[in-house]
Amino acid sequence: MNYRISRLIILLAISCAAAIWVVFFAARGVGLNSPLTAFCAVCVALGIVVLNSSAIHWSLPKALKPIRAWESSGAAYALLGVSICGALLRRPPFRSFNTSVYAGEHCTNLGKTYASILKAEADHFWALTFTAPLICYEITCQYWHGLVWLILFNALFNIYPGLHLRKVRARLEPLMMRRGRNEKR
Repeated sequence: MNYRISRLIILLAISCAAAIWVVFFAARGVGLNSPLTAFCAVCVALGIVVLNSSAIHWSLPKALKPIRAWESSGAAYALLGVSICGALLRRPPFRSFNTSVYAGEHCTNLGKTYASILKAEADHFWALTFTAPLICYEITCQYWHGLVWLILFNALFNIYPGLHLRKVRARLEPLMMRRGRNEKR
């Protein structure tokens, strides 16, 4: 077996074992209806994605990559309060979580910033996806309080940051196209 593939498998196995261990003990200690268990599950899922991102290239599914016309207008995101989330994410201490998604005042390499935004969006998507089995389990076992907490923490840590990154990408793509046309002249 290829060394790189075996390293990835070992890395993911250790990460998954750690995630299962944390969620299991949180659930055993305080129960699946606890906000602490939901918080741990969401944080561990995001941690797995971020810690393994140097070895695994997390990317968005092809169906989610293009920005839709309704996303470009920004009306739906304004209605959902994504701008408020974006304002919070641009302030300390949240700004320091991923500094690569900020272009800065004199950004000369928008392509690199765009790639970082796309990667961060994919990270949030996969972290949300990794909590889906727990969501299904809580629905099946009717742990409604835990389900509400899990959805709330996913909204705060994955859904809203992901939507904010999509909004930023929707604003950045036309700027990159204009810059590309100006450079060709």
